[in-house]
Amino acid sequence: MNDLVELQTVAGERLRTILELREELRAARSQIQVLEQKMESAKIYRHWRWRQFLKRLCGVRLGITPHYSPRAISVPASYTKAPSIDWPLISIVTPSFNQGRFLERTIRSVLDQHYPKLEYIVKDGGSSDETIDVLDRYKPSLNYSESSKDRSQAHALNLGFCHTSGEIMAYLNSDDLLMPGALHYVAAFFARHPEIDVVYGHRVMLDENDFPKKPCFGDGACGKRSGRPSTRALISRSTGI
Repeated sequence: MNDLVELQTVAGERLRTILELREELRAARSQIQVLEQKMESAKIYRHWRWRQFLKRLCGVRLGITPHYSPRAISVPASYTKAPSIDWPLISIVTPSFNQGRFLERTIRSVLDQHYPKLEYIVKDGGSSDETIDVLDRYKPSLNYSESSKDRSQAHALNLGFCHTSGEIMAYLNSDDLLMPGALHYVAAFFARHPEIDVVYGHRVMLDENDFPKKPCFGDGACGKRSGRPSTRALISRSTGI
């Protein structure tokens, strides 16, 4: 009988110990959650401070750009007004690889500029999709086109620019577009500002039907799908790049 009482006492003490440990574990988990929340808040704060520093340092607007529902594209009338100037020769290279479903729209966006002095080259990396058919259809309108293996996009661009001699150079990815009037606008801008060597166009995010869903800021000239600013640059050959 005494042994049974002793066992019950020991069991009761161990049960209390287990309950106490469970409470301590629950409290520790709560503390960990609080610490994780504090760490996340500190991370957000550091990120905000860093953005504020960049704003002050660079003087540029940083933030999340809201998207709107796709709508019909609207091009300022000033883009299509062609002033009377001696138009500079513009050379554009489009590198491509298995982007046949987008390539034709890219080519059309360049040719439909109806810019009077244009060199347009398409360098394909040996695609296996409908790219070759697209290139065959537009070959008479292109200064040069080729479909062969290359080492990278940069290599394709170098190969393409070997066939150009324009005063202004640019490249346009095979899933990007130029807004109507972009080349006239850029050429006129260079003519008004001979001290400028590089210009960038603003970005317009498009859906699969080429409807804009993100606003274009300011008086930009070029539209594109993706976020890399380098594809929106037009560079004067006088820079020596």
